[in-house]
Amino acid sequence: FIDNQLDDLNKKIQQNISSNNENVQFRVKQDINTKNNVDNNNGNSSNNNKGNQNKNLYIYNTPIQVLPITNTNNSQNQNEVSSKKPEKNKMKKKEVLNQKIYNISKELYETEKNYVKYLTVAVKFYVETIDTRFEKVKLQFDALSSVLRINEQLYEQLKNICEPIIDIIENDRSAFLQLEDELPNYLNKLGQILVDIAPYFKIYTMYISIYHDIMSTVSYLKTTKKYKRWVAKQDKLARKEANNLLSFSDYLIMPIQRVPRYVLLLSE
Repeated sequence: FIDNQLDDLNKKIQQNISSNNENVQFRVKQDINTKNNVDNNNGNSSNNNKGNQNKNLYIYNTPIQVLPITNTNNSQNQNEVSSKKPEKNKMKKKEVLNQKIYNISKELYETEKNYVKYLTVAVKFYVETIDTRFEKVKLQFDALSSVLRINEQLYEQLKNICEPIIDIIENDRSAFLQLEDELPNYLNKLGQILVDIAPYFKIYTMYISIYHDIMSTVSYLKTTKKYKRWVAKQDKLARKEANNLLSFSDYLIMPIQRVPRYVLLLSE
């Protein structure tokens, strides 16, 4: 409101300056003509010239009246609006921040839920059913089982913290305002869960280090008829269970893709 008032004031000042400059130029021109006529017809002395010169200087320094003074009531109303604006902006920022906390924690929980679901399908239909004759292959695929065990623990803890609040807010959006004061405490609990689980995420370092070996093994197995029959059968069962069109290779890359997602969400 104050910024708009200042903009209007500035425009009116510029308009008045322009108008006054035009008036000044016209009046100065008139004075100069009058001066010349007086000099030519009457032969005034140099003292008269100095008087005209002083008059011209006085015209150039004519004060500019910008705006009329507003009444006291309007000024008081403006002050009240100005005093309320910072408080309103502060509340707005807090509301936006709390909404952001809720949205990110909800995304973290829901994506973790789907991630664990897909890893469970991968372990159930691929890792646990691989032919025992491929002992080396099974050891590599077991790394996916190790990742799943860590993320199952993370998911259960996120579920205990996030699910109750998500259920309340999704069923009644007005409840968000009632839970607003609880969100900072909610965020602290969420952060503590991630801090506690972080040391166990070293399993991802191991998985990433052998990922290319795993994919090389998969590429080799695809050249064998027995593996082709087995993976075709398991793909069909896994797709029915997870209700998607993912293949074994798609499941194997999920841990690689998940780590950057954690970084993004925590940065937010």
